[in-house]
Amino acid sequence: MGMERGDKVIKIKYLFLIPCLLLLVACAEKQGSADWRYSFVVWEGKMYTFNNPTETLEANEIGKEIGNVEQYSDNEAANFNSAKIFSNRFKEGSKLFEINELSSDLSIAVKDYDGLFIKGNYEGKYGK
Repeated sequence: MGMERGDKVIKIKYLFLIPCLLLLVACAEKQGSADWRYSFVVWEGKMYTFNNPTETLEANEIGKEIGNVEQYSDNEAANFNSAKIFSNRFKEGSKLFEINELSSDLSIAVKDYDGLFIKGNYEGKYGK
């Protein structure tokens, strides 16, 4: 009889533990959403991430200007207008460029406040 009661206690613990673990995993996934794990720029609904350490390009590798950052925030709770170019790293006004001999479907460059051209690589559609 004592074993049956002990078995019930163990089963109840597992029934409580499993949902708690699932909840913990779900919260961890949401908190570290793919869009905010890295420094990024969103251009035309596409997210480009920037490595750390930063990969810089020479001026002769830079093509035509394709836009500039219109919204900046390092607050993950901020709401962005998806029609605008936005970033969690580069300030408003930072210029975006094509990279010579590379499709913008693969990579773009952003000119930072120091005048360096920083390479960003396509990661996928923003928010997907």
